[in-house]
Amino acid sequence: MVESKNENPRILAFVCNWCAYGATESAGVTEREYPPNIKMVRVMCSGRVERKLILNAIEEGIDGIIILACNIGNCHYMDGNKHAENRIKATSHLLGSLGVDKRRIKFQQIRASEGDKLGEILTDFSSEIRKIKK
Repeated sequence: MVESKNENPRILAFVCNWCAYGATESAGVTEREYPPNIKMVRVMCSGRVERKLILNAIEEGIDGIIILACNIGNCHYMDGNKHAENRIKATSHLLGSLGVDKRRIKFQQIRASEGDKLGEILTDFSSEIRKIKK
């Protein structure tokens, strides 16, 4: 596994096109900041984020991965967010069995109008990953 030598953790945020990406736009409109070390990857649905993608990212030195999804029951693709949540739980368990801190991946639900909440979630996650790296 490649480790990040950088003090700021390298974090990927997979954001659902419908709700989470809307929250990034809402955050921008209200000028709500979030850590610059978080790279956003827009996906049509959180259910499209496969386990292999997460494991490859960690293997390549990504310190933390957060999947931001629609609230359960509001997925534009019926139940993609439920599949994502279950996949993240299973992947987290797998990482734990491999000796990797399970807190390095997180699943979070958010509404498009919650730009302020998005800033808090990302700031808190970045802080948590920074503590894990020490």
